[in-house]
Amino acid sequence: RQIVFTDGSCYPNKLCKESIAGYAARFALGTMENVILYGSIPNDKPFTTYKGIPTNGKYFASNQRAEGIAIYKVMEYLKKNINKWNSVIVVSDSEFWINMFTKYMPRWIQEPNYKTFKEKANPDLTIAIWELYCELTDNSKDISFRHIRSHDKDGWSKYPSESYEYFCHTYNTYVDELAGYARENCAIGDSIVEL
Repeated sequence: RQIVFTDGSCYPNKLCKESIAGYAARFALGTMENVILYGSIPNDKPFTTYKGIPTNGKYFASNQRAEGIAIYKVMEYLKKNINKWNSVIVVSDSEFWINMFTKYMPRWIQEPNYKTFKEKANPDLTIAIWELYCELTDNSKDISFRHIRSHDKDGWSKYPSESYEYFCHTYNTYVDELAGYARENCAIGDSIVEL
């Protein structure tokens, strides 16, 4: 089983042309342990031009979009390495994206021609990420999601170093800091994989 931690960072974290965002992911357990993904995302451009999604909408960089793109990049990496895994746990401090996968998108998919997807925010990302998730899980693969509260709000840094809580705190902090680094140091559109 693989465990991967994901996060995003944006400054300023508001929908404006000045926003700059970065994302990060790190595999912390399994055959892909220590694989690191990070990069910076364009502002005011769609992430993908996908199934008739309009390209003239407002797609400003945001923390939420960066967190979603981190998860997308993980799934993209999983697809490229399909024979190296059977089960993955994605750990994120974004309740928004966990709810998207576990509650909202499964309902939206029932709408004909993804009508509901297109009417929601960020359709360029939500449609692409949902279809990639479905493609991966349709091949007898399992992807599940776990939530961790950000910035040590549960005090997990104080747990013993061999504990599950400390393990989660350590990797969540790592991807949080790496997403900030990517935002500040990567060229816009960079997508880096470190093995």
